[in-house]
Amino acid sequence: MEGSETIQVLEEWRKAYNAGDLDKLGGLHMEGAVLARQGLGAGSHRLEAGEAAVYDAALHTRWRLEAPEVEGGKVRAVVAERSDWLEAAGIQEAHYHAEFEVRDGRIVEAKLEANPETRRRAEEAFREFTVWAARERPERLAQLISGGRFDLGPKSGSKLLELMREWRAATQH
Repeated sequence: MEGSETIQVLEEWRKAYNAGDLDKLGGLHMEGAVLARQGLGAGSHRLEAGEAAVYDAALHTRWRLEAPEVEGGKVRAVVAERSDWLEAAGIQEAHYHAEFEVRDGRIVEAKLEANPETRRRAEEAFREFTVWAARERPERLAQLISGGRFDLGPKSGSKLLELMREWRAATQH
């Protein structure tokens, strides 16, 4: 696959992700594709790409790809993310160093690692949020945790966002 075709696949993915078009995304992911994020809020996580897309659609996640470099079927880029979750956390935009693997016109894996400033701000906001939620809304916080970690499954995105907005409203001065 040529470099320009690989970039085109990622551009289609970005547009579908930003539109919350889960059907289109399903066609752009290979079976078993994963999205791995490191250093944002709940820590590192690795989700099946379809589950990640449903979760992120609930949070109205929007991506921007900057300075993509293609080497074979791999693309390295800076990725900027905006979402309602980030907005509730007081973060206008998160930035990642990303690597995508594309094979036969479909995404096999996307690895995103938050840059140090994004990581610091997300960890700080998430720490403040969890302290507040444990004190003020422990039963709702418990609904978002599975096996000692935040459940990042498809149904929990909207629940997390609702609780985070409540936290933000209660703690803004």
